[in-house]
Amino acid sequence: MAAPALSLRLGAIYFSYFVYVGASGPYLSLYLAWLGRSAAQIGLLLGAMQCARIVAPTLWAHAAARTARPVRTLRLSLLLGLLILSALPFVDSLVLMAAVLFAQAICAGGAMPLVESLTMAAVRSRPAAYGGIRLWGSVGFICAVTLVGMQLDRFGVGSLIATLVIALMAALGCACTLADESGAPRASVEPWHALLRNRAVARLLLACFLMNVAHGPFYAFFSIHLASLDFSTTGIGLLWSVGVLAEISVFWLQPRWAGRWSMERVHAFSLACAVVRFALIALCAGSLPALLLAQLLHAATFGTWHVSALAILQRECPEANRGQAQALYMGVSFGAGGMIGSLLSGALWDALGAWTFLGAAGCALMGLLVFAGRGRIGTAHS
Repeated sequence: MAAPALSLRLGAIYFSYFVYVGASGPYLSLYLAWLGRSAAQIGLLLGAMQCARIVAPTLWAHAAARTARPVRTLRLSLLLGLLILSALPFVDSLVLMAAVLFAQAICAGGAMPLVESLTMAAVRSRPAAYGGIRLWGSVGFICAVTLVGMQLDRFGVGSLIATLVIALMAALGCACTLADESGAPRASVEPWHALLRNRAVARLLLACFLMNVAHGPFYAFFSIHLASLDFSTTGIGLLWSVGVLAEISVFWLQPRWAGRWSMERVHAFSLACAVVRFALIALCAGSLPALLLAQLLHAATFGTWHVSALAILQRECPEANRGQAQALYMGVSFGAGGMIGSLLSGALWDALGAWTFLGAAGCALMGLLVFAGRGRIGTAHS
Protein backbone atom coordinates (compact mmCIF):
# COMPACT_ATOMS: atom_id res chain seq x y z
CA MET A 1 0.00 0.00 0.00
CA ALA A 2 1.24 3.50 -0.78
CA ALA A 3 2.65 5.49 2.12
CA PRO A 4 0.26 8.27 3.23
CA ALA A 5 2.64 11.05 2.17
CA LEU A 6 3.14 9.56 -1.29
CA SER A 7 -0.60 8.94 -1.66
CA LEU A 8 -1.27 12.58 -0.77
CA ARG A 9 1.26 13.85 -3.33
CA LEU A 10 -0.07 11.60 -6.06
CA GLY A 11 -3.62 12.63 -5.19
CA ALA A 12 -2.61 16.30 -5.49
CA ILE A 13 -1.26 15.67 -9.01
CA TYR A 14 -4.45 13.90 -10.01
CA PHE A 15 -6.51 16.78 -8.59
CA SER A 16 -4.56 19.52 -10.40
CA TYR A 17 -4.31 17.66 -13.70
CA PHE A 18 -8.00 16.85 -13.75
CA VAL A 19 -8.87 20.47 -13.04
CA TYR A 20 -7.14 21.02 -16.38
CA VAL A 21 -9.06 18.11 -17.96
CA GLY A 22 -12.36 19.23 -16.43
CA ALA A 23 -11.90 22.77 -17.70
CA SER A 24 -10.88 21.73 -21.21
CA GLY A 25 -13.09 18.67 -21.84
CA PRO A 26 -16.55 20.26 -21.49
CA TYR A 27 -15.60 23.81 -22.47
CA LEU A 28 -12.86 23.75 -25.11
CA SER A 29 -15.46 23.11 -27.81
CA LEU A 30 -17.36 26.17 -26.56
CA TYR A 31 -14.13 28.19 -26.69
CA LEU A 32 -13.51 27.09 -30.27
CA ALA A 33 -17.11 27.92 -31.20
CA TRP A 34 -16.62 31.35 -29.53
CA LEU A 35 -13.67 31.84 -31.89
CA GLY A 36 -16.05 31.29 -34.81
CA ARG A 37 -15.04 27.76 -35.75
CA SER A 38 -17.64 25.54 -37.46
CA ALA A 39 -18.69 22.13 -36.17
CA ALA A 40 -16.49 20.41 -38.77
CA GLN A 41 -13.52 22.57 -37.78
CA ILE A 42 -14.13 21.89 -34.08
CA GLY A 43 -14.18 18.17 -34.81
CA LEU A 44 -10.92 18.53 -36.77
CA LEU A 45 -9.19 20.51 -34.01
CA LEU A 46 -10.30 18.15 -31.26
CA GLY A 47 -9.38 15.25 -33.52
CA ALA A 48 -5.84 16.66 -33.84
CA MET A 49 -5.53 16.56 -30.06
CA GLN A 50 -6.82 13.00 -29.95
CA CYS A 51 -4.41 12.02 -32.73
CA ALA A 52 -1.54 13.25 -30.57
CA ARG A 53 -2.82 11.16 -27.68
CA ILE A 54 -2.39 8.01 -29.74
CA VAL A 55 1.40 8.24 -29.63
CA ALA A 56 2.02 10.47 -26.60
CA PRO A 57 1.51 7.85 -23.85
CA THR A 58 3.81 5.29 -25.49
CA LEU A 59 6.50 7.86 -26.29
CA TRP A 60 6.62 9.24 -22.75
CA ALA A 61 6.36 5.80 -21.11
CA HIS A 62 9.22 4.57 -23.30
CA ALA A 63 11.33 7.61 -22.36
CA ALA A 64 10.60 7.13 -18.65
CA ALA A 65 11.55 3.45 -18.80
CA ARG A 66 14.75 4.07 -20.74
CA THR A 67 15.97 6.78 -18.39
CA ALA A 68 14.58 5.19 -15.19
CA ARG A 69 13.43 8.74 -14.34
CA PRO A 70 9.61 8.69 -14.51
CA VAL A 71 9.18 11.70 -12.21
CA ARG A 72 11.63 13.84 -14.18
CA THR A 73 9.88 12.76 -17.39
CA LEU A 74 6.52 13.72 -15.87
CA ARG A 75 7.80 17.19 -15.00
CA LEU A 76 9.11 17.72 -18.53
CA SER A 77 5.77 16.60 -20.00
CA LEU A 78 3.83 19.09 -17.89
CA LEU A 79 6.27 21.96 -18.47
CA LEU A 80 6.21 21.62 -22.25
CA GLY A 81 2.42 21.26 -22.27
CA LEU A 82 2.11 24.44 -20.20
CA LEU A 83 4.41 26.49 -22.45
CA ILE A 84 2.71 25.40 -25.67
CA LEU A 85 -0.78 25.99 -24.31
CA SER A 86 0.21 29.57 -23.45
CA ALA A 87 0.68 30.22 -27.19
CA LEU A 88 -2.88 29.22 -28.17
CA PRO A 89 -4.52 32.66 -27.81
CA PHE A 90 -1.94 34.15 -30.20
CA VAL A 91 -2.66 31.93 -33.23
CA ASP A 92 -5.45 32.63 -35.71
CA SER A 93 -5.25 30.25 -38.67
CA LEU A 94 -6.87 26.84 -38.52
CA VAL A 95 -3.63 25.09 -39.46
CA LEU A 96 -1.56 26.82 -36.78
CA MET A 97 -4.27 26.23 -34.18
CA ALA A 98 -4.34 22.53 -35.05
CA ALA A 99 -0.54 22.40 -34.81
CA VAL A 100 -0.52 24.06 -31.38
CA LEU A 101 -3.27 21.80 -30.04
CA PHE A 102 -1.50 18.74 -31.47
CA ALA A 103 1.85 19.67 -29.90
CA GLN A 104 0.23 20.58 -26.60
CA ALA A 105 -1.61 17.25 -26.47
CA ILE A 106 1.62 15.36 -27.27
CA CYS A 107 3.23 16.94 -24.20
CA ALA A 108 0.45 17.24 -21.63
CA GLY A 109 -1.11 13.99 -22.85
CA GLY A 110 1.93 12.08 -21.70
CA ALA A 111 1.44 13.09 -18.07
CA MET A 112 -1.47 10.88 -17.09
CA PRO A 113 -0.05 7.48 -18.11
CA LEU A 114 3.10 8.39 -16.17
CA VAL A 115 1.04 9.28 -13.08
CA GLU A 116 -1.03 6.11 -13.49
CA SER A 117 2.16 4.03 -13.69
CA LEU A 118 3.61 5.70 -10.58
CA THR A 119 0.34 5.13 -8.71
CA MET A 120 -0.04 1.48 -9.70
CA ALA A 121 3.55 0.89 -8.57
CA ALA A 122 2.81 2.60 -5.26
CA VAL A 123 -0.25 0.42 -4.56
CA ARG A 124 1.27 -2.80 -5.88
CA SER A 125 0.70 -4.66 -2.61
CA ARG A 126 -2.91 -3.49 -2.33
CA PRO A 127 -4.47 -2.70 -5.74
CA ALA A 128 -7.82 -1.68 -4.23
CA ALA A 129 -6.08 1.39 -2.75
CA TYR A 130 -5.86 2.79 -6.30
CA GLY A 131 -9.41 4.15 -6.12
CA GLY A 132 -8.70 6.17 -2.99
CA ILE A 133 -5.91 8.03 -4.80
CA ARG A 134 -7.53 8.25 -8.23
CA LEU A 135 -10.75 9.74 -6.85
CA TRP A 136 -8.90 13.04 -6.29
CA GLY A 137 -8.74 13.36 -10.04
CA SER A 138 -12.51 13.10 -10.13
CA VAL A 139 -12.79 15.68 -7.36
CA GLY A 140 -10.60 18.05 -9.38
CA PHE A 141 -12.71 17.42 -12.46
CA ILE A 142 -15.99 18.15 -10.69
CA CYS A 143 -14.59 21.33 -9.16
CA ALA A 144 -13.53 22.44 -12.63
CA VAL A 145 -16.75 21.67 -14.50
CA THR A 146 -18.81 23.39 -11.78
CA LEU A 147 -16.71 26.46 -11.05
CA VAL A 148 -15.41 27.04 -14.58
CA GLY A 149 -18.99 27.05 -15.87
CA MET A 150 -19.75 29.85 -13.43
CA GLN A 151 -16.51 31.61 -14.40
CA LEU A 152 -17.40 31.55 -18.10
CA ASP A 153 -20.88 32.87 -17.39
CA ARG A 154 -19.36 35.83 -15.57
CA PHE A 155 -16.12 36.56 -17.45
CA GLY A 156 -16.81 35.07 -20.87
CA VAL A 157 -15.60 31.98 -22.70
CA GLY A 158 -12.36 33.75 -23.63
CA SER A 159 -11.13 33.42 -20.04
CA LEU A 160 -10.86 29.63 -20.38
CA ILE A 161 -7.20 29.48 -21.46
CA ALA A 162 -5.98 31.31 -18.34
CA THR A 163 -7.68 28.66 -16.19
CA LEU A 164 -6.06 25.84 -18.14
CA VAL A 165 -2.62 27.42 -17.75
CA ILE A 166 -3.05 27.82 -13.98
CA ALA A 167 -4.18 24.19 -13.62
CA LEU A 168 -1.11 22.87 -15.46
CA MET A 169 1.14 25.10 -13.37
CA ALA A 170 -0.36 23.57 -10.23
CA ALA A 171 0.13 20.03 -11.57
CA LEU A 172 3.75 20.81 -12.37
CA GLY A 173 4.28 22.22 -8.87
CA CYS A 174 2.83 19.05 -7.32
CA ALA A 175 5.04 16.87 -9.55
CA CYS A 176 8.07 18.72 -8.18
CA THR A 177 7.28 17.28 -4.72
CA LEU A 178 7.98 13.74 -5.97
CA ALA A 179 11.40 12.16 -6.35
CA ASP A 180 12.70 9.37 -8.56
CA GLU A 181 14.07 6.26 -6.87
CA SER A 182 17.84 6.52 -6.66
CA GLY A 183 19.80 3.84 -8.44
CA ALA A 184 16.80 2.45 -10.30
CA PRO A 185 17.94 0.30 -13.23
CA ARG A 186 16.94 1.13 -16.77
CA ALA A 187 14.13 -1.10 -17.93
CA SER A 188 14.16 -3.35 -20.98
CA VAL A 189 11.02 -2.25 -22.81
CA GLU A 190 9.16 -4.67 -25.04
CA PRO A 191 7.85 -3.27 -28.36
CA TRP A 192 4.18 -2.34 -28.16
CA HIS A 193 3.11 -4.94 -30.71
CA ALA A 194 4.50 -7.74 -28.54
CA LEU A 195 1.71 -7.11 -26.03
CA LEU A 196 -0.90 -7.81 -28.72
CA ARG A 197 0.19 -11.45 -28.95
CA ASN A 198 -1.97 -11.97 -25.87
CA ARG A 199 -5.44 -12.32 -27.37
CA ALA A 200 -7.12 -11.26 -24.13
CA VAL A 201 -5.18 -7.97 -24.22
CA ALA A 202 -5.88 -7.46 -27.94
CA ARG A 203 -9.64 -7.94 -27.54
CA LEU A 204 -9.72 -5.69 -24.48
CA LEU A 205 -7.90 -2.91 -26.35
CA LEU A 206 -10.23 -3.21 -29.34
CA ALA A 207 -13.26 -2.97 -27.04
CA CYS A 208 -11.70 0.05 -25.30
CA PHE A 209 -11.08 1.66 -28.70
CA LEU A 210 -14.75 1.28 -29.63
CA MET A 211 -15.83 2.59 -26.22
CA ASN A 212 -13.88 5.78 -26.80
CA VAL A 213 -15.14 6.17 -30.37
CA ALA A 214 -18.58 6.09 -28.73
CA HIS A 215 -17.52 8.85 -26.33
CA GLY A 216 -16.25 11.07 -29.16
CA PRO A 217 -19.61 12.79 -29.80
CA PHE A 218 -20.16 13.12 -26.06
CA TYR A 219 -16.93 14.97 -25.31
CA ALA A 220 -17.03 17.03 -28.50
CA PHE A 221 -20.69 18.03 -28.66
CA PHE A 222 -22.54 17.27 -25.42
CA SER A 223 -21.96 20.81 -24.11
CA ILE A 224 -22.96 22.32 -27.46
CA HIS A 225 -26.03 20.07 -27.49
CA LEU A 226 -27.02 21.28 -24.02
CA ALA A 227 -26.46 24.90 -25.05
CA SER A 228 -28.85 24.35 -27.98
CA LEU A 229 -31.43 23.20 -25.41
CA ASP A 230 -30.99 26.61 -23.66
CA PHE A 231 -28.87 25.39 -20.75
CA SER A 232 -26.56 28.06 -19.33
CA THR A 233 -22.86 27.28 -18.95
CA THR A 234 -23.51 26.95 -15.21
CA GLY A 235 -26.24 24.40 -15.93
CA ILE A 236 -23.97 22.56 -18.34
CA GLY A 237 -21.28 22.41 -15.66
CA LEU A 238 -23.76 21.06 -13.12
CA LEU A 239 -24.84 18.26 -15.46
CA TRP A 240 -21.21 17.31 -16.03
CA SER A 241 -20.78 17.36 -12.24
CA VAL A 242 -23.54 14.79 -11.77
CA GLY A 243 -21.55 12.35 -13.87
CA VAL A 244 -18.33 12.96 -12.00
CA LEU A 245 -20.02 12.59 -8.60
CA ALA A 246 -21.18 9.16 -9.75
CA GLU A 247 -17.62 8.39 -10.87
CA ILE A 248 -16.21 9.47 -7.48
CA SER A 249 -18.55 7.03 -5.73
CA VAL A 250 -17.13 4.18 -7.82
CA PHE A 251 -13.54 5.00 -6.89
CA TRP A 252 -14.41 5.59 -3.23
CA LEU A 253 -16.20 2.26 -2.93
CA GLN A 254 -13.71 0.25 -5.02
CA PRO A 255 -12.43 -1.82 -2.05
CA ARG A 256 -16.02 -2.98 -1.42
CA TRP A 257 -17.08 -3.96 -4.93
CA ALA A 258 -13.84 -4.91 -6.69
CA GLY A 259 -13.62 -8.37 -5.12
CA ARG A 260 -17.26 -9.37 -5.58
CA TRP A 261 -17.38 -9.79 -9.36
CA SER A 262 -14.88 -10.75 -12.01
CA MET A 263 -13.33 -7.75 -13.76
CA GLU A 264 -14.56 -9.21 -17.07
CA ARG A 265 -18.14 -9.08 -15.86
CA VAL A 266 -17.69 -5.53 -14.56
CA HIS A 267 -16.22 -4.44 -17.89
CA ALA A 268 -19.05 -5.99 -19.91
CA PHE A 269 -21.61 -4.31 -17.63
CA SER A 270 -19.89 -0.97 -18.18
CA LEU A 271 -20.09 -1.34 -21.97
CA ALA A 272 -23.79 -2.22 -21.74
CA CYS A 273 -24.42 0.90 -19.67
CA ALA A 274 -22.75 2.99 -22.39
CA VAL A 275 -25.28 1.70 -24.92
CA VAL A 276 -28.12 2.82 -22.67
CA ARG A 277 -26.48 6.15 -21.81
CA PHE A 278 -25.95 7.38 -25.37
CA ALA A 279 -29.33 6.11 -26.51
CA LEU A 280 -30.95 8.18 -23.75
CA ILE A 281 -29.11 11.33 -24.86
CA ALA A 282 -30.17 10.73 -28.48
CA LEU A 283 -33.80 9.82 -27.89
CA CYS A 284 -34.75 11.84 -24.80
CA ALA A 285 -33.07 15.18 -25.47
CA GLY A 286 -35.86 17.27 -23.97
CA SER A 287 -36.10 15.29 -20.73
CA LEU A 288 -34.07 16.52 -17.77
CA PRO A 289 -34.62 13.25 -15.82
CA ALA A 290 -33.28 11.29 -18.82
CA LEU A 291 -30.22 13.55 -19.02
CA LEU A 292 -29.62 13.12 -15.29
CA LEU A 293 -29.87 9.35 -15.61
CA ALA A 294 -27.49 9.43 -18.56
CA GLN A 295 -24.97 11.36 -16.47
CA LEU A 296 -25.35 9.00 -13.51
CA LEU A 297 -24.41 6.16 -15.85
CA HIS A 298 -20.98 7.79 -16.08
CA ALA A 299 -20.24 5.77 -12.93
CA ALA A 300 -20.15 2.71 -15.18
CA THR A 301 -19.11 4.10 -18.57
CA PHE A 302 -15.93 5.56 -17.08
CA GLY A 303 -15.57 4.57 -13.41
CA THR A 304 -15.99 0.79 -13.41
CA TRP A 305 -14.90 0.59 -17.07
CA HIS A 306 -11.52 2.23 -16.36
CA VAL A 307 -10.85 0.33 -13.12
CA SER A 308 -11.71 -3.03 -14.70
CA ALA A 309 -9.60 -2.32 -17.81
CA LEU A 310 -6.54 -1.50 -15.68
CA ALA A 311 -7.12 -4.56 -13.49
CA ILE A 312 -7.32 -6.88 -16.51
CA LEU A 313 -4.13 -5.39 -17.97
CA GLN A 314 -2.34 -5.76 -14.63
CA ARG A 315 -3.29 -9.43 -14.53
CA GLU A 316 -2.64 -10.30 -18.17
CA CYS A 317 0.71 -8.50 -18.64
CA PRO A 318 4.08 -9.34 -17.04
CA GLU A 319 5.15 -6.84 -14.41
CA ALA A 320 8.06 -5.55 -16.51
CA ASN A 321 5.65 -4.60 -19.31
CA ARG A 322 2.81 -3.08 -17.30
CA GLY A 323 3.88 0.52 -17.81
CA GLN A 324 4.04 -0.07 -21.55
CA ALA A 325 0.65 -1.82 -21.44
CA GLN A 326 -0.95 1.13 -19.65
CA ALA A 327 0.53 3.52 -22.19
CA LEU A 328 -0.78 1.37 -25.05
CA TYR A 329 -4.21 1.30 -23.40
CA MET A 330 -4.20 5.10 -23.15
CA GLY A 331 -3.05 5.55 -26.73
CA VAL A 332 -5.42 3.05 -28.32
CA SER A 333 -8.51 3.95 -26.30
CA PHE A 334 -8.35 7.63 -25.34
CA GLY A 335 -6.04 8.52 -28.23
CA ALA A 336 -7.09 6.59 -31.33
CA GLY A 337 -10.66 5.99 -30.18
CA GLY A 338 -11.12 9.58 -29.10
CA MET A 339 -9.66 10.90 -32.36
CA ILE A 340 -11.91 8.78 -34.58
CA GLY A 341 -14.91 9.65 -32.43
CA SER A 342 -14.19 13.39 -32.62
CA LEU A 343 -13.62 13.36 -36.38
CA LEU A 344 -16.73 11.30 -37.11
CA SER A 345 -18.94 13.36 -34.82
CA GLY A 346 -17.61 16.61 -36.33
CA ALA A 347 -18.44 15.35 -39.82
CA LEU A 348 -21.92 14.14 -38.85
CA TRP A 349 -23.11 16.72 -36.34
CA ASP A 350 -24.40 19.39 -38.75
CA ALA A 351 -26.45 16.79 -40.62
CA LEU A 352 -27.63 14.59 -37.76
CA GLY A 353 -27.44 16.72 -34.61
CA ALA A 354 -28.34 14.76 -31.47
CA TRP A 355 -28.95 11.62 -33.53
CA THR A 356 -25.16 11.34 -33.66
CA PHE A 357 -25.40 9.98 -30.11
CA LEU A 358 -27.39 7.01 -31.45
CA GLY A 359 -24.34 6.11 -33.52
CA ALA A 360 -22.32 6.37 -30.31
CA ALA A 361 -24.64 3.81 -28.71
CA GLY A 362 -24.02 1.52 -31.69
CA CYS A 363 -20.24 1.80 -31.23
CA ALA A 364 -20.57 0.88 -27.56
CA LEU A 365 -22.67 -2.13 -28.54
CA MET A 366 -19.95 -3.27 -30.96
CA GLY A 367 -17.43 -2.92 -28.13
CA LEU A 368 -19.60 -5.12 -25.92
CA LEU A 369 -19.87 -7.78 -28.63
CA VAL A 370 -16.10 -7.76 -29.19
CA PHE A 371 -15.38 -8.04 -25.48
CA ALA A 372 -18.02 -10.71 -24.87
CA GLY A 373 -16.31 -12.77 -27.57
CA ARG A 374 -13.43 -13.32 -25.16
CA GLY A 375 -15.50 -16.15 -23.66
CA ARG A 376 -14.29 -15.41 -20.14
CA ILE A 377 -16.94 -13.11 -18.70
CA GLY A 378 -17.66 -14.02 -15.13
CA THR A 379 -14.93 -16.67 -14.93
CA ALA A 380 -11.76 -14.76 -14.15
CA HIS A 381 -11.22 -12.73 -11.04
CA SER A 382 -8.97 -9.79 -10.38
